[in-house]
Amino acid sequence: SNDNLVSAQSAELRDVRKREFRGVNAIVNKKTQEAVGYYTFYVNENVGGGMVNFVIAIYDLDLKLIKQTPITISKRSTVDGSEFNGKDFMFVFNDEMKKKMTYVTVDSKGEIIKTKGIEEKERAATTAEVYPSANDAFYIVKPIKEKKWGYSVAKTDRNINTLWEKRFMPEKGFVSVEAIESGGDRIIVIQLVKPSVLSKKGKGEILCMDDKSGNILYKYPLFDGEVTNIPSAFLIDDKGNIVTGGMYFKGEKMRGTNSDGLFFLKLSPEGKKIIYNRVDWE
Repeated sequence: SNDNLVSAQSAELRDVRKREFRGVNAIVNKKTQEAVGYYTFYVNENVGGGMVNFVIAIYDLDLKLIKQTPITISKRSTVDGSEFNGKDFMFVFNDEMKKKMTYVTVDSKGEIIKTKGIEEKERAATTAEVYPSANDAFYIVKPIKEKKWGYSVAKTDRNINTLWEKRFMPEKGFVSVEAIESGGDRIIVIQLVKPSVLSKKGKGEILCMDDKSGNILYKYPLFDGEVTNIPSAFLIDDKGNIVTGGMYFKGEKMRGTNSDGLFFLKLSPEGKKIIYNRVDWE
C-alpha cells in the first residue's frame, strides 16, 4: 500500500550520502526473468571512528522492507561495483588512501555470505569492476600496472574463492575491458587495445572465453579495415552463437560523438562470421 511506501521511504533513507545512492533496482530471477523483489543501497554516515555503514535494503514486491544489512567500511571507501547474478549480490569497495579492497557477497534475503579484505601494493590496483555470471558466480576485472597497463579477469564463487584468473598484458601500450557478458558456458569480453592511455585510436576485440576454465576460445576484431563496430548489446544463444549490435564509426576509433550508423553481427560458436549487416544513417 501507499502508506508503506511513504513510511519506508522516509524512515529508510535518512543520512544518505548522495554519491553512492543509485536508486532502487529489481531483483530478477535469471531463469524466469521476473522480478522477485527490489534492493537499494546507500551509505549512512553515522557510525563514528572513521567508519561508515554501507546499508543494503531488500524489499518485497509491495516495497515492504524485508531486511536491512549494514556493512561497516572505512569512511573514504567508495563503491566500485554492485551486481546481482540471479542468486546473490556482490559489492566491491575501495579505499585508495589505505590501498584496501573489500569484497562482500550477500544472498537475496540480505544475509551476508562472506566478506574479504585485500591489501593492494599499488594505489593503481585499488579498484575493481564486477560483472555477473550466468552460472551463479561473478567476474572481477582489475587493472594491472607493470611497465604497461593490462588487466586480469577472475571468476569467483559466492564465498569469494577464485575459481580461475587470467591476465592480459599488451605487447605495448594499454589494454582494458569495455564490457563483459556471460551466457551458457561462454563469456564475451570486449577488450580495447590502445598505443597509450590517452590515445583516441584503439583496436577493439571480442574475446570469447570458456566459463569453466577461462581459456580463450577465439578473438574477433571489431575493426574490419574500414569501420570500427562498437557493440552495445549482446546475446549468447543456447547453441553458443554470439549475436551483437551497436553503432559503428568510420576508421579505427573506439569513441566519437557522431557514429556513422548501426551494425548487426552474428558469430558462430567457433567465432566465424555468419551474418554482418550495416545501416548508415544517411
